[in-house]
Amino acid sequence: MAEVNRSGEESADGLPDMDQNLIDSILGFSKGEHADDTVGPRALLHTTAVPHERVPMLEAAFERLVRSLKSSMRKLASDNVEVTLCEMTSSRFGPYLTSIALPAMLAIVKTDPWGGLCIVSVSAGLVYSLVELVLGGSNVGQNAQIEGRGFTSIEMRIARLLFDAILTNMEEAFSTITPVKFSIEHFETSPRFAAIAPPASLTALAKFRIEMGGVSGDFEIAIPYSTLEPVRDLLLTNYSGDKLGNDEIWGTHLAAQAAVSETMLSAILYEGKMPLGKILNLGVGDTLMFTTKPDDFIDLRCENVVLARGRLGRVDHNIAVRVETLQGMAP
Repeated sequence: MAEVNRSGEESADGLPDMDQNLIDSILGFSKGEHADDTVGPRALLHTTAVPHERVPMLEAAFERLVRSLKSSMRKLASDNVEVTLCEMTSSRFGPYLTSIALPAMLAIVKTDPWGGLCIVSVSAGLVYSLVELVLGGSNVGQNAQIEGRGFTSIEMRIARLLFDAILTNMEEAFSTITPVKFSIEHFETSPRFAAIAPPASLTALAKFRIEMGGVSGDFEIAIPYSTLEPVRDLLLTNYSGDKLGNDEIWGTHLAAQAAVSETMLSAILYEGKMPLGKILNLGVGDTLMFTTKPDDFIDLRCENVVLARGRLGRVDHNIAVRVETLQGMAP
């Protein structure tokens, strides 16, 4: 192998060598004060995008949440409401907290029986718009300025109705996958007090948009993958029927057909070993002596599988076996 030529000349094998500047550029190093985090190994270390396995049933649950939340919000806002799932991604928990636009209202939610926590965050614009609609005021315009203040008790109460509607419909959306109860543990208005997982923890993030009465607002649901771990296998299935393990109708039909099918059942009277030479010398009229006694048990087998054991007897002119134990169990 030819050595690297920093001058940029061709090596002995005819391929152009890379000079030091090109190597530094590829690896993300620069001569300046700040290294480039967008290329090379630094891009892998500092990227906010994280690889993750796809969880089809989690996506399906959020799609059902969109459909069911529409009717609930119509009753709450007394107006036409549209709910859309903007995107579903995965992120580290730390960068997710820093990306929350303030002011916002965050609900720390317990998941029973999963045993973990998740976060439902609602933008202040959506809270203010909902307050106006519920109290019969004029609609807040899309470009309305949001005051940098805390939420009043009335706004908190009305926002609680929104959170309750979201969590109730989340329970219904997950019910076809696994039963779960979502309950609010407490509210936060500062993301730094909503640290429910380590900053590097992988988190499923779903962003929704609600449009009602000419205004719109966003809310997000963040569920750490550690919270989803108890139901991970169910969420990885491709459709909700996978959790049942079979088709009930097909299973009933298969059981009925198996019950009327025919199979060969063998009663083993004796098993033993004989020299091959003696077997080859067997002739017509020779007698084989069995060591089986009248009170000994014999096996009833199907394809070398012992199904039952019993005693040999006679019924009329037929040889019979009276079953004593099933599945080869000792008497």
